[in-house]
Amino acid sequence: MTKRQKVVATVIFSGHDLDRRDPETASVELQEAGFAVERMPEKFRPHLQLVHDDFLEITIDADLSSNENRKLTADDWKIVYALWDKAKAIAGRHGGDVDEVGVVERDHKPFDHLFGHLTK
Repeated sequence: MTKRQKVVATVIFSGHDLDRRDPETASVELQEAGFAVERMPEKFRPHLQLVHDDFLEITIDADLSSNENRKLTADDWKIVYALWDKAKAIAGRHGGDVDEVGVVERDHKPFDHLFGHLTK
């Protein structure tokens, strides 16, 4: 049985090619493609190793059988990876890459996997 679940991914803008990175335009295009976009809170910027790095967290609804990554079926993962590919294509045009894709689990907090150690 499937139901609407949220799929989440991290979009990373990192590296030395600063001229190619455009998280603002990527955000707009991701939203136009149906993704909800959350920008990295500025409170985390002082903790970055590279000050020009930027991160987005994106979510989108999908019909999946579970809200736990470990319980997703092979067909569920096909859906998740198709959404990942869609987001990667958009982010890639603007110097970004997509990582950390999966379902939003019950204990999810935005950017916790990147900056959770700063809030504990």
